[in-house]
Amino acid sequence: MKTSSTLFFLLFLSVQGFAQSIFLVDNLYFKFEEHDMTTGQITDHRDLTGGLPFHTYDCITWHPEEKVFYVGYKKYLATDRIVRYDAKTKLLTPLITSGLSRVVDLDFDLGAGKMYFLDKDANLIQRANLDGSNIEQVGPGQSFLTGWTPVLAVDEAHGLLFFTIGGGNIQYTDLNTWSPSVMPSPVYVAGGRVGDIAIDETNTWIYWTYNLTQEPSSINRTNLETFETQTLHSDMEPHNYLSLYNGRVYWSTTGTIIHSVTFTGDDLKMEYDVPSGTFAADFVIGDGSSTGISLPDAPTVLAVYPNPAGDWTQIDLGDHQVTRLVLMQVNGQIINEWNGQFTGGHRIDTATLPSGSYLLQAFDGEQRTYLGRFSK
Repeated sequence: MKTSSTLFFLLFLSVQGFAQSIFLVDNLYFKFEEHDMTTGQITDHRDLTGGLPFHTYDCITWHPEEKVFYVGYKKYLATDRIVRYDAKTKLLTPLITSGLSRVVDLDFDLGAGKMYFLDKDANLIQRANLDGSNIEQVGPGQSFLTGWTPVLAVDEAHGLLFFTIGGGNIQYTDLNTWSPSVMPSPVYVAGGRVGDIAIDETNTWIYWTYNLTQEPSSINRTNLETFETQTLHSDMEPHNYLSLYNGRVYWSTTGTIIHSVTFTGDDLKMEYDVPSGTFAADFVIGDGSSTGISLPDAPTVLAVYPNPAGDWTQIDLGDHQVTRLVLMQVNGQIINEWNGQFTGGHRIDTATLPSGSYLLQAFDGEQRTYLGRFSK
């Protein structure tokens, strides 16, 4: 869906320069850019994860009703996973932690309370309840193309799922009956590739980027009822990921610059030049205001001892005044948490914990984050 009435850019930023392809989102670090959509100023740039040991991501989507992010984590600890992240409370909740290979796009059917997600390496489109339960395969397995990332978008008003296989057209099918057709468009030509798709809040138009090597790439929109297609902007530079906000469509070009035009193709603007040595891959504009979301600083790492733990261990809080302690597994699953006033050394009972690696995360009254790691 990737639609919202919003004030924030979320970007994937590479710390290793331009990757082999902007659509191969490898070794990318998820960053948060607080972006003033009126002045264009970047007012903050911090690690949204708050120091949790999850650093690589393949997709990020904003849920406009829950006001939280759904994230497809890249494979680590032998499995991909889908998690929910609340930037206000800094709570990361694992939703699906097994059976995934590489989730590269995700969207919502808000009315049905479902999320649809595309697992590229497993060659599947699937859906589940928002809590991760009741996973269902949507249609048969797909033959997704290598080198280009497939994408999807849900059209609730017409009960349709739009998707690509990484190739040069957009397909659509009924949400409950698999009957795919190719969305007609005069823009499709041999050798072209669809980069990203997004449906506006009124479910009137689907917006999409198109890449060509010998002809101008383009930003297009297609009416969801008549399939009339309009080209809003074209340029030789590749047009990649996109997001919609307040009557404008935003897209990344070669991963280094984000441009925008109005929904009708007017008033071209360069919105953001990604810092040197990084690039924007998948991004979404999240709902909020410049003062509405509390962003975490990089966490202060604290000592935990004894480590490895026996029947107990303790985190050394020093002079920090902490109001919340959270014990969790490294996959983000919360085991226990405590609220109160904590300082100095705080002992944790670990007698019943199985062998493994654990995190102790602490928060103070100003939402500063402290982190300790230990094993047992």
